[in-house]
Amino acid sequence: MITIDSLNATESIASSPWAYTTAGISMASFLMPTRASIEIEQLERLPHDPVIVAMNHTHKFDFLALRAPLLFKGRTFVSWVKSRAYMVASMNTFLSNTGNVPLCSRGYIIAADYADLFGERIDEQTYRAIREHVDRGAALPQTPVFEKLQNTPRAMLGWQFNPSGPTYRAAIESLYYEMMQISLRLTRRCINRGDHVHIYPQGSISGQLTPGRSGIIQAALAFGLPIMTVGVSGTRETFISNSVPFPKRKGAGNITVRFGNLHMIPREDFPDDFRPFHPVDERKHRTRLQAHTQTVMEDLNEQLTPAYQWADDMQSDAKTGVNRFF
Repeated sequence: MITIDSLNATESIASSPWAYTTAGISMASFLMPTRASIEIEQLERLPHDPVIVAMNHTHKFDFLALRAPLLFKGRTFVSWVKSRAYMVASMNTFLSNTGNVPLCSRGYIIAADYADLFGERIDEQTYRAIREHVDRGAALPQTPVFEKLQNTPRAMLGWQFNPSGPTYRAAIESLYYEMMQISLRLTRRCINRGDHVHIYPQGSISGQLTPGRSGIIQAALAFGLPIMTVGVSGTRETFISNSVPFPKRKGAGNITVRFGNLHMIPREDFPDDFRPFHPVDERKHRTRLQAHTQTVMEDLNEQLTPAYQWADDMQSDAKTGVNRFF
């Protein structure tokens, strides 16, 4: 599990041997006869100075289509990755050496703290009640489980929770904000050395594009960087499976990586004291944040082939509920 201490200790800058070996193996697999290929369109639109890359997420290893070929063109990236991915030892080692930053969402913090306190996974009903409490201030049910959550002193992922101080809701929000500040600091290290920031604004893997989340806008405001859309099409037909990072031997299509447009989020649209990823400010400016997110997502949709554009019902076919955190 990712804690404050382990997040602080994360090495976000890629190890060159790891990065080039991974990219080399990936590109070699695409160059083999009868396999698929990666086609990059409009790369000239990508500035050499760092930007935030907003990419759709259709496969566990779709980042390879972006990062592997561009590494050999002198373009480097750091990717934002959900903390769940770090829970598998082999993936933890890989991610820790190839230029990535873990993200600890409120949902992850709630689920991880519950598992640590009770020694079991949180169930969907309990999770939904806590999210309503944290997000909207709804009252928690008066049961022994919720009493224990609110009244047990403990280290919540390394953050000391004392019920005589902040409430349980305030503790979750404070921990979320503190962990996001660490993730921002780790990302800035990479930006300062010239890396682009690779973010999946829709969050979870889904076969088609789904609505984005405002985190990408808050990242742009935090770093003062423009956002560039990048549409990746063809991964579903190309990779062997969602757990194998190699193309099929026969019958695979081609992956197309298409660079879109730059979006500079006007800082004047937000007050001077706006704090990216602070729960209070997120709620207060939700409408404006989401409006900018939608503009970016509409442009991203234009960079995709029809089969990868907006899902008909706008719903993700990815894991839902508490399964997202394990």
